[in-house]
Amino acid sequence: MNRLSRSPENIVHMLQNADILTQAGTPVWQVRRRLDIKKSTFYRWKKRFNHMSASHAARTVALEREVACLRKRCRRLSSQLRETQAAVVAATTSHSQRRHLVCDLQRYHGISQRAACRAACQPRATQRYQTRAVPRKQQLTRRVLELAGEHPRYGYRRITELLNNEGWHVGPRRIYRIFRTERLQVRPIRRSKRRTTGWMPLHRRIARSPNEIWAWDLTCTEDLLGGRLVWLSLIDEFTRECLALKAMRRFRPTDLVATITAVVHNRSAPRYLRSDNEFSEHRWLRRWLLKTGMLPLYIAPGSPWQNCYIESFHSRLRDELILSNDFETLEDAKQAADWWCNHYNYHRRHSGLNDMTPAQFAESLTGAAA
Repeated sequence: MNRLSRSPENIVHMLQNADILTQAGTPVWQVRRRLDIKKSTFYRWKKRFNHMSASHAARTVALEREVACLRKRCRRLSSQLRETQAAVVAATTSHSQRRHLVCDLQRYHGISQRAACRAACQPRATQRYQTRAVPRKQQLTRRVLELAGEHPRYGYRRITELLNNEGWHVGPRRIYRIFRTERLQVRPIRRSKRRTTGWMPLHRRIARSPNEIWAWDLTCTEDLLGGRLVWLSLIDEFTRECLALKAMRRFRPTDLVATITAVVHNRSAPRYLRSDNEFSEHRWLRRWLLKTGMLPLYIAPGSPWQNCYIESFHSRLRDELILSNDFETLEDAKQAADWWCNHYNYHRRHSGLNDMTPAQFAESLTGAAA
């Protein structure tokens, strides 16, 4: 008989014949030779199928195969469980998040705390720990959440400055821990940068006093309906003040003239006006500048870093106003521009001005001159 075709019934039948031959006085080695099996196989069969019927042996083998399949499935499920636990640990970086996860597992799946902690990789001692309520810490956390809601693009350093101005006297590391706990990290907006030589002309004029050099530029976006929005900004390069911020559908040279005229009416006219080179083609604008006594300063073509102050201002404008809000109409954009211009001058502190607002910096210069 083919060894591969031996079923449990055949094995039991062979063992019964072997018992009959053994009782008749036939040596065991002759019985094994007749059955064509090895010594180890003979004794293994006797240990496994001795005193069994054919049906009982077949049922035993079927159960063993089923147990092997179940074990294989359990190993696969255990591997999936370990992968799920690793994903849970990677997704929940803090113990407070895992504490909420354990509570959700108990509530929605009806499992014990021990099983939920094991699934979430959370120590039971950490799960049962009760934090001591500190009123000042709760008030600080509440205030940080309020400021983060008012200024969603502010990081923990700028929030720390706002809190210190309010009289909290806290350090940046403490606010950073609150940011990590409440998951308030601000994702930086990555912009592709092209490779440049970083060349800066030696004859580039630098502002050394207020109202010496003004810079203006345009940036374009779209509203919710796909309409074009053009933002005209005018700043003082020395004090970093935003002198004007206008939103419009299209730009005309007359809009710039009207904006500068309104600003000059409240303060003295600048000596120089810096802008991109593309605006040098407007002859009417050049004649108006010469008539008013303001000298134009045009940057080199394709060199926005030469107008660095206005480019930095536009970066803050896009990050904190344009990309953080949705404008349905032109009126919404105009109101937002007026609000942000006032906020930038009187409330937003500038790291390049010794953490003062542009208005405070300009006022300090006036007081020093007096």
